[in-house]
Amino acid sequence: QMRQVFMNLVSNALQAIGKKGSVAVSTTRVERDGREYVKVEISDTGGGIPEEVLPNIFNPFFTTKSTGTGLGLSIAKRIVELHGGEIRVVNNPPVGATFVLYLPLGEEGENSNRSS
Repeated sequence: QMRQVFMNLVSNALQAIGKKGSVAVSTTRVERDGREYVKVEISDTGGGIPEEVLPNIFNPFFTTKSTGTGLGLSIAKRIVELHGGEIRVVNNPPVGATFVLYLPLGEEGENSNRSS
């Protein structure tokens, strides 16, 4: 399941940059509210996400693309949450956007004892 999340986010980032630009993935171990997490950031140098789109980006069937179902980010959010994590997106002025995921280390998520 987590593979599906990362494939979707990287695919979206690659579409955002087109033929020029870059996509970066970084991981950091962090502590939040007394718990250990891995923080995953997927950043691109594309055009960013319009501010009016941000509040709806994880809603089912919401899309700004001419193709696709608008389910990818909604499914990604659900999978991350089922694993006890959090996902959000921020713009990186002047270019690009970053999806930030916090995934608990250990056995916090509902499905943490299954391989994903």
